[in-house]
Amino acid sequence: MTHSTARTVLACFSAGLNAVLGGSVFMFGILAKPIGTSFHFSQAQLSSIALAGVAGQYPLALVVGKFLDTRGPRPCSAIAALLFGFAFAWCSWEVHVAGSLDHHSNGIVFVRMVLAFLIAGIATVFSCFSAIFSASIALPSIPGFAFGLYMSLFGLSPLFLSLFPPLFTKRDELQLSPFFAFLAILLACSHAIGAFLLPSLPSAKIEAQEEIRDTLHQPVSVLLKDHAFWILFCEMVMANIGSIVYSLSSTPSFTMQPDVASRQVGIISVSNTASRVIMGVLIDLFFRRRHLSGRVLFLTFAATISAVVSLLMVVGEKPESSEEVWPLSLAIGVAYGTIFTTL
Repeated sequence: MTHSTARTVLACFSAGLNAVLGGSVFMFGILAKPIGTSFHFSQAQLSSIALAGVAGQYPLALVVGKFLDTRGPRPCSAIAALLFGFAFAWCSWEVHVAGSLDHHSNGIVFVRMVLAFLIAGIATVFSCFSAIFSASIALPSIPGFAFGLYMSLFGLSPLFLSLFPPLFTKRDELQLSPFFAFLAILLACSHAIGAFLLPSLPSAKIEAQEEIRDTLHQPVSVLLKDHAFWILFCEMVMANIGSIVYSLSSTPSFTMQPDVASRQVGIISVSNTASRVIMGVLIDLFFRRRHLSGRVLFLTFAATISAVVSLLMVVGEKPESSEEVWPLSLAIGVAYGTIFTTL
């Protein structure tokens, strides 16, 4: 194995590590109930924390894209390491001191948790972009395959990370403080490794990077006027299944299973990844034949699936157990992957 081949293999491995660990904010479904129990947060507060981590990714996407073009993926991975480490260490500390706080401090703690997850959301942007661009640089002959592969790994991130909470569970209760500390160390170390192993920015941009850069460098006003941005934003808002299930647990006839959050996150993750792969192949066929109207067809399919299942959950037979929420998780995963791939 030559030196350049070894560097490519290490770069691809490090990019894959960033991708499969970078989606930590999307596993909030597992964290919703223990966070709500620890801080006595309301459903609205839990949803706000979740959305801070998810929606907080978009405002800085333009800035991160420009920074990536000028500095390369290594500094992006280093920044992600610092932000992930700080955000989850902050969460661990908040949970650790929660027992010593009086009830009147609830509002202040809520604001701090929102800020912590907002920082984690910003770190997610740096992490995801560093992985995708690294794949395009390391594998310039197959940029489309590289993009699809690492986006699939990123989609599987919540499923992979959901394997760790059982290690920090005692008597069916997730020990939040140690788990947040574990996330801080794991994500900080993995992304710090990427600061050394990811490829440096080449002097000549590959065509795939140019296309992504042109998209990211549009003015904010143009982005806000793009209907696709708001479709994607609304689609991300739907990925809050943990809070939905947690809110249903207050219904007297609703039975809450102890490990349901992990299963729902897993269903969303797998269906999201599968739909990305399937729709990616179909979209490639449409693009090669210039049938751009196929995008509308795919978006309509995703919106219809999500709307029908959500409507059935409201007007149909009400779920009496957390096990019966899986159709909603499946629909969210399919809609998530389809819309993300189409846009």
